[in-house]
Amino acid sequence: MKQFRKSASGHAFTEMEFMTFALVQKNIVTQDQIDAINQSYQAMANRKGSVSVTSITEFHNQLAGEGSEIADSDAATNTARSQASAI
Repeated sequence: MKQFRKSASGHAFTEMEFMTFALVQKNIVTQDQIDAINQSYQAMANRKGSVSVTSITEFHNQLAGEGSEIADSDAATNTARSQASAI
């Protein structure tokens, strides 16, 4: 709570800040888990600050090693959804 008071002092929460606050306050996730998720996102993000399905797959495969890849059908589904939403 102290971290959120400090970071939100004088301004309103963004949607992401509010969601993080709510998840931590309801003990659904810990702040350490949120920090790990943010670090993973930063490791996968490109120069524009976005993450592609390809970068998620590559990152996952690096962590998991061979034999634990994200299913091709999942990647294809997510790619198709991303392309459809961009239209």
